[in-house]
Amino acid sequence: MKHRFPILLLLAAAIGPASAPAGTAQTIIDDLARPESPNPDRKVELREVFRITDDGNDFYFKYPYHIAVGPDDSIYILEQQQLLRFDQNGKYVRNYFKFGQGPGEMQFVWGFVPTEQGLLVHGSPDKMMVFDEAGAFIKETPLAAPHKPFSFEALSEGQFIFSARENIFEILQGSGPTLVPVPNYILTWKEGRDSVEPHGAFDVPTMAFRPESLPGVSTNPWCDFLFVPIGSGRVLISHTPEYLLKIFDLKSGAVVKSFRRPYDRIRYVPRKPSKKALRYGGGAVKEDPNQKKYAADIAQLYAVGDRIWVRTSTVDKAQNPVIDVYDFDGRYLDRFTLVRPEGKKRQPTEVTRSAIRGIYFYAIEKDDEDSYSIVKYEIVGAEGKDVLPLPPPSA
Repeated sequence: MKHRFPILLLLAAAIGPASAPAGTAQTIIDDLARPESPNPDRKVELREVFRITDDGNDFYFKYPYHIAVGPDDSIYILEQQQLLRFDQNGKYVRNYFKFGQGPGEMQFVWGFVPTEQGLLVHGSPDKMMVFDEAGAFIKETPLAAPHKPFSFEALSEGQFIFSARENIFEILQGSGPTLVPVPNYILTWKEGRDSVEPHGAFDVPTMAFRPESLPGVSTNPWCDFLFVPIGSGRVLISHTPEYLLKIFDLKSGAVVKSFRRPYDRIRYVPRKPSKKALRYGGGAVKEDPNQKKYAADIAQLYAVGDRIWVRTSTVDKAQNPVIDVYDFDGRYLDRFTLVRPEGKKRQPTEVTRSAIRGIYFYAIEKDDEDSYSIVKYEIVGAEGKDVLPLPPPSA
């Protein structure tokens, strides 16, 4: 592979390693050139089940930016001052968002997780709110954390798992543009505790500068901070532009395993302004001489049963993504291209814009007119069977 040891790997080393605690494992398993599957690199199709569009009455889709699926297959969408629920057939159920600072009210939603009992919502001002299955507000608990803002990401084995990012104002020196290693944190909380507990810190290289004509700092992270719980008090993490996965143990506060595979990096292409942005005065994209050269190798992580799906930056001519499949111990099991129906525009690439539950893939998509819809797809195996394309682990 011509980018086996990419330029950004050397650059990341130059700006400093991840700020993981003492005891972090240094050995990286990198002999994962080929998955164990006897039939890798096949196409796995998505078959549309239904599509939810803005009805103009009970809800609207202005900028939906987070999707989650509950244990009963209800679909939850976070939108500007809307936290919407649809049933398993796509029928509108309710909006949980009630603006304010009183009990059950929120000014902003930092994160949410559906459960068997209802919905957990981390709102602003920082508090954890509990709603029952019928949508009724039950209780709320104030939250305090050493790093703000922080965001509720997952519930695993009774632990509420959050992420946070260091304030760029505290670490940026000068006006830039400068490549800054910005620490991102994992935090946990259990009911009954007074505050959220920090664990590891992981640096994300970020281009930052202070515009002369505007207040604040402009930032361009070279990758996203991604993680998913994988049981036994562990989370799988991606925080580098190059292909690298780490298994982090919450109890010991250490990375217990790191692994990667040879990967041909994909050239980064800056986004063009949307038609909507142009209509409202948005200008053309200006090339930054300090812009990143490559897209982040890993775009999203999904926990699918007892497997991890890694959506990579590699896509085919129709922009369908290549998916790597691992078990929770880092064994490389499978690789395939996830193919949408012909003629369907690919979903936006933001990390929070798709979800998987069972044999279904859920996506937030938009058309050429920047109109959004929520789509439920069925994942169809290589032989047309409605099963997840997951080979059993080898003996």
